[in-house]
Amino acid sequence: MLRILILILFFSTTLKSQDVEKYYQLINKAESQILNDSLISAVKYYESAFRAFDRPFSKDLYNALICSIKIGEDAASSEFIKGLIRLGCNLEFFRNNESFRNFIKTKYWLQIVDNYPSLRNEYFSNTNLELRSRIESFLCRDQFWRNQDPSYTILRDTTFKEDDRIMDDLAEIFENGYPGEYQVGLFFANKSAIDHFSTIALVLLHNFTSADNYKVGRDLSDLLLRFVKRGELHNGVYAYLYDRSGDFKTDRGFGSHSIWKVKGKYYTDKPSDEILSNQELKRKKIGLDPLDEFYRKFAFQEKNQEFQFFTFLSSSQIDLPDEIVNQFSMN
Repeated sequence: MLRILILILFFSTTLKSQDVEKYYQLINKAESQILNDSLISAVKYYESAFRAFDRPFSKDLYNALICSIKIGEDAASSEFIKGLIRLGCNLEFFRNNESFRNFIKTKYWLQIVDNYPSLRNEYFSNTNLELRSRIESFLCRDQFWRNQDPSYTILRDTTFKEDDRIMDDLAEIFENGYPGEYQVGLFFANKSAIDHFSTIALVLLHNFTSADNYKVGRDLSDLLLRFVKRGELHNGVYAYLYDRSGDFKTDRGFGSHSIWKVKGKYYTDKPSDEILSNQELKRKKIGLDPLDEFYRKFAFQEKNQEFQFFTFLSSSQIDLPDEIVNQFSMN
């Protein structure tokens, strides 16, 4: 009973704890437990993280939910689902996902269905729908000319001018902070999958960059980092954007680069000890996991698609001679 009360408390609107640094640390521990198939421990770390910070990211609620369902913690699962509904997930989101099939057979699901109108009203009450609509328009504008000229050969100037106008509008919004999940709700890739990299993150990917063969956008490193430290922008998303920012990146970044699959094994580049040490330090400063854990999560997620880890690594299947392969490190 005490555990259920704790679960209810950290979803209460009266909770004001804001320890973002502790939150990231606990999430890293929870994800490590998932890799070790210690799901009971993972759920406990998630619960602690959600007590430390009252606006947990949806991907963490989702992973906590997967863990709790697998170990039969129905009361915990119920609270995690309520948290996702308050961010915009509807009942069909859960019904269309194979991972939730067993939970939907329980009495807790029937209780959620009964309370759904109230939970849905919370979502609409807490979501800035005007801001959400404006952000959706950014994505449409960002994609309009790119879809007609993906290679930037004919409409390059037109595309980049529209980018500048979008960034002017986005800069105005950023004056009030990063419009995250608790301001504008979730976006979805399909009926059963949350899209964690749509809208603003994609717009930033196209504009927070400086490269001779592409464009010089705006250096948002310091601004986005402030959003991370306030728990508004996910640290994994920031690391990926920063590592893709071209000349705005002053060093080797956070290690969020591509990996390759050669002869059934995964490889990444082999930086010097000094570079690797700097990457680990940078990761630690914003609450990211160590690189070895980062790569383990990628390999794990390749075989366990139901979990959502923010590795953002692209895996390419290539064939290379052994003398070249040996220059890279296997993970």
